[in-house]
Amino acid sequence: MPDSETKHLDDSAALNHAWQIYRNVQELIRYADQKVHVSLALSAVVTTFALANLPQAKDAGRVALTMLVLLGVAQAAFLAFALGALFARRDARTGGAVRRLVYFGHIVRFKEPAEYVREFRSVTPAEAVDDVAYQIYEVSCIAGKKFANYRRAWCALVVEIVLLVALAIALEF
Repeated sequence: MPDSETKHLDDSAALNHAWQIYRNVQELIRYADQKVHVSLALSAVVTTFALANLPQAKDAGRVALTMLVLLGVAQAAFLAFALGALFARRDARTGGAVRRLVYFGHIVRFKEPAEYVREFRSVTPAEAVDDVAYQIYEVSCIAGKKFANYRRAWCALVVEIVLLVALAIALEF
């Protein structure tokens, strides 16, 4: 149970803390993107092996062709989820609650640089903390979407690999 002597961060400390959280979330987004890029490369290798064995699969019969079709479906699902992770954006939920001076998409809406500078200089420390905090929320939602789609893409990639191994075994017999 919090005591009545609970101390809060002053505006300067709160702003520094908010920027640290913001940077951490941005790093998570970069990490998710890197994981998706590696997964895309792995899927490309699977696709290359599948396409290299296409003539053999046609000659091997229905089982091999069925596996090849299922592999194509898994690859399409993987690609959809991977692209969903890379291009995970969302509409802002925070509306006009704060001044919006952090995100570049909001900054470029100012008609002149001087207009942005005036707005930036007129922000109080508390408003600056709110602006960064709202941006942390928005970026965290994007990160959540990226990681959810990455997990789905990873599952589809595992299915691709399993089907490729099954196809290779079917072609050997």
